[in-house]
Amino acid sequence: MRNFYEWIVTDLRKVFSRSVCAGLLIAMGCVWGAGSVHAGDITLGWTANTSPYLKGYKIYYGTSKTSYASNISVAKTTSCTLSGLKEGVYYYFAATVLTTDGKESGFSNQVAAYIPVSGGTASSDVVHRINAGGPAVTAGGVDWDGDRYYSGSTKTYRNAASIAGTTADLLYQTERFGKTFGYSLPVSSGVYTVKLHFAEIYFSSVNSRVFDLEVENRQFALDNFDIVREVGSKTAVVKTINNVRVVDGSLDIDFGAAIDNGKISAIEVILVSANI
Repeated sequence: MRNFYEWIVTDLRKVFSRSVCAGLLIAMGCVWGAGSVHAGDITLGWTANTSPYLKGYKIYYGTSKTSYASNISVAKTTSCTLSGLKEGVYYYFAATVLTTDGKESGFSNQVAAYIPVSGGTASSDVVHRINAGGPAVTAGGVDWDGDRYYSGSTKTYRNAASIAGTTADLLYQTERFGKTFGYSLPVSSGVYTVKLHFAEIYFSSVNSRVFDLEVENRQFALDNFDIVREVGSKTAVVKTINNVRVVDGSLDIDFGAAIDNGKISAIEVILVSANI
């Protein structure tokens, strides 16, 4: 899926001797255009500005909000492609207008885009892959980050036993567990798919571990979840939650135990749309 952001630039009014363009207004809307794109690239597009004083545009970008490490000047065109961006992180973009008398406008509103990681699954907009309770690993041909973004009274456990139902055994051989704990994963506003990975690696009988979990203010809830009852011991199971909407910058996953402790083996968060 091509990353494509459209900037609609209004007519630039005449600038006299000012250092900042007057009357500039840039309204931004996100458009996802079909087509392939190499990881690390993003195409930015905008409608033409018809002012006779327009010389071109300058695009600013970087990985920190409102602090842009790089910029590129473009002529009277309506698109540009930025290459060589770091994969797996968010970039922030803003534009200015350049005039024929050497002046430059102030910044437009800012937009953000996640730069997908090359390879892996078709879900190229993976924001987080976390190996709960363990270090960074490559499992099932996919790279997973070490455990982070958790809170509450919680511990970790590891069992090197073989795991049925998966080729990514390493991912399910560690866990984070606790009576009450959670994860707060930093994300931008948008719609996400969340995949929660489980395998019971401590108990072998039903009713040994039963717990509840909820995702982002109970947009999804799983009550009295017993992994052994559902799939058996030392067997992988994945719960996929679609259309999770986040507007506050944090995707929250909370666990509460009914019997023994709640647990999680791994978490995936995949961006579906930046539009809410």
